[in-house]
Amino acid sequence: MSEVFISYARANEAVAKRVESGLKAAGFDAWRDDQLPAHRSYSEIIEQRLRGASAVVVLWSKEASQSQWVRAEADFARTEGKLVQARLDDTLPPLPFNQIQCADLSGWRGHRKHKGWAKLVESLSFSSSGEQPKSAQAAAARSLRVDRRSILAAVAAILLLIAGAVLLLPRLTGEGDGRPTVAVLPFASLTAGDENLVDGIWEDTRQALSRNPQLTVIGRQSAQVMAREELDPRQYRSRFGVDYLLDGSIRHAGDSLRFSVNLVRTEDGAQVWSESFDRQLQDVFALQAEIAREIEGRIRGRLARGGGTMAEHISTTPEVYALYNDARAIVHKIDVPNMPTATKLLRRAIELDPNYAPAYATLALALRHTIPPAREIRPDQRHEPGRNARRAIALAPNLAIGHAALGYVLPPGPEAEAAIRRAVALDPNNAAILSWLARVEQGKGRTDAALKLYDRAAKIEPLSSDVVIRRLQLLMLLKHDAEVERELERLKQSGSIALNGLARMTVLESRRDLSEAARVGLNAYKAAPPEERGLLGLLLGGPLIQLQKHELAFRVAPLPPFALFMWSNDPRALPFIDKLPMAPADFWASAPMTQLICRNLVHHRRDRDLIRLYKEGAGSPEKLAERIEHANQFLLTAPYVAMALRRTGEAAEADALIALADQKLAERLNDPMDRGPGSLVRLARIRAVQGRHAEAAKALTDAVRGGWLSSPPIITPELLHDPPLALLKDLPEFQRARAYILNYVARERAELGPIDPEQVPMAPRPPGPPSGSG
Repeated sequence: MSEVFISYARANEAVAKRVESGLKAAGFDAWRDDQLPAHRSYSEIIEQRLRGASAVVVLWSKEASQSQWVRAEADFARTEGKLVQARLDDTLPPLPFNQIQCADLSGWRGHRKHKGWAKLVESLSFSSSGEQPKSAQAAAARSLRVDRRSILAAVAAILLLIAGAVLLLPRLTGEGDGRPTVAVLPFASLTAGDENLVDGIWEDTRQALSRNPQLTVIGRQSAQVMAREELDPRQYRSRFGVDYLLDGSIRHAGDSLRFSVNLVRTEDGAQVWSESFDRQLQDVFALQAEIAREIEGRIRGRLARGGGTMAEHISTTPEVYALYNDARAIVHKIDVPNMPTATKLLRRAIELDPNYAPAYATLALALRHTIPPAREIRPDQRHEPGRNARRAIALAPNLAIGHAALGYVLPPGPEAEAAIRRAVALDPNNAAILSWLARVEQGKGRTDAALKLYDRAAKIEPLSSDVVIRRLQLLMLLKHDAEVERELERLKQSGSIALNGLARMTVLESRRDLSEAARVGLNAYKAAPPEERGLLGLLLGGPLIQLQKHELAFRVAPLPPFALFMWSNDPRALPFIDKLPMAPADFWASAPMTQLICRNLVHHRRDRDLIRLYKEGAGSPEKLAERIEHANQFLLTAPYVAMALRRTGEAAEADALIALADQKLAERLNDPMDRGPGSLVRLARIRAVQGRHAEAAKALTDAVRGGWLSSPPIITPELLHDPPLALLKDLPEFQRARAYILNYVARERAELGPIDPEQVPMAPRPPGPPSGSG
């Protein structure tokens, strides 16, 4: 490939050096005037290099605009049709260059994912290949659409081999038994339309590295946040404890492919290894094998003692791999509104390749997060996630995500725990799986073990919202106040607006400072990038419902429209309930919608409708507990059903059901982790339905004195909205507790002040209720 000439003002030499280094890492031959030989004249060499260059990069700045040399070189490049421009500051290029497209590198510090840098590299790709971005490329893009996906699927093997090389870092660095921390930054897609495929290739590479027990590999969410920071390599070490950075880029033009990879040591910013590979596209799978052998051999000779490591991956057709990666990008982000799209893509991938285990495992997770339109709810939906996870394991017994998916979709119990422990054994550095196991340990009261797992997960994913928030909640539960403050300070320094807001909001809620929690959450929600608002908006809905700002809560929480009506027992929710074509057995497993529907039906005295669901979907107290699966959800639900049974003349059945709930609550109260104010409220609701109103009122009073306010969306600040608690309305103790909560909420609401909902961005909506549901 012909070289790229770099034109710049002497005052910008430091940036020019970064551009030169970056272009070489991206696979270009770059030249600037520090390489002039002493025995030849300056102007002679400059002219020769300009004429021979395939492209000329002009770095405009205030100083460059005043330089006659830079302007002359830019004019030559413009005349020859090989000008590529970049702006280093706010100064516009001089005429006529201000009329030509210009990449923005102001503030660029060498990061490959910077938008301006990606634009510059893409422009160079077109310029150096002799093609125009839109016209001449259009026909080639159409004819190569299938080959593009084939190429990128092949590159997956290349990157996995590089992953095998990085597994040898402990030997390379002489760190013995130490565990270097590696951040695999998101790979750059330098060809439009390939983003999801390149994202999938990056994820496979990161996962391959993480399987090595000698390494700590930064998790997906944290690596994405780190990449957006565009830090100097040394800052990755000081801020996140990262020892090495691995990044790469993929691009192709015509029938040629170039893959570039770069490994940097963060201690001093030194480049440990960099390589680019050029090949012609013929047989894509033969190309894959050829490049794989070459990279493995080079790495073995350069780094390893005793030979390199061949990484394993599950291969399939390029089309299946493309469908899988498009879906996996949605599932990773827990993008609930688009989860039905992910399920369709994964079903199509499985249709094309019924033996592709990763698609089954990811489909199980996608179904677990899907809120389907009511008309698409199927009778077998409840068991489908588990079936897909088991199919993944049958096809690939050592696929960690298959076991993890099974543990995640099953109800808590020995089988789910065994599946998650098997996943951890197969992939000990997967932060999500470690976090799931920590929740199992915490649920069993083993808080020390849970905290150690969260600590491990947080080292891998220091910027993962799920890991960070769950760890923070456990620290607060254990009253590790100093560690909580250290974590808040760390997150403040991280630069993640959404995560910092989530953490502060979580701590403020635990301190009952609802107004400040809502204020912090709203400010973070509005300032955060749209792609980071999902979980923040969902959790922000809690304090907003407590403050009775329902419209605002609905704007920020990505929930279907009928939720707004259900929160406050609005009768407009009833048509949705009437049109719900869900099988009764599946209805009981649909928390928290189950509890909201039960509350609305009992509040509006639609007892017979609830009893029909009970009879057809369960039939006995024991079956109901089995259907609901989660103990806390059963304890919330049983009082509603018992009330409906009693009001329809089935007192014996009601007594049996509420007695079972009483028994299960007593079992949970044996665990110190379950003796908080929330358990007292569950006890109050059970006692109220049993008719033991004085005991119920005392339990409620003790809960409020212990700091309990309400637990939206099931129990709102207006306690009369909850039918079991409303049975206590004639007791003075109940009225005092109710008045205390309402007054507290009113003060917090006044402190928050008025907020115009129209000034708050609307969260994406999942599919709404059936037509006619209000």
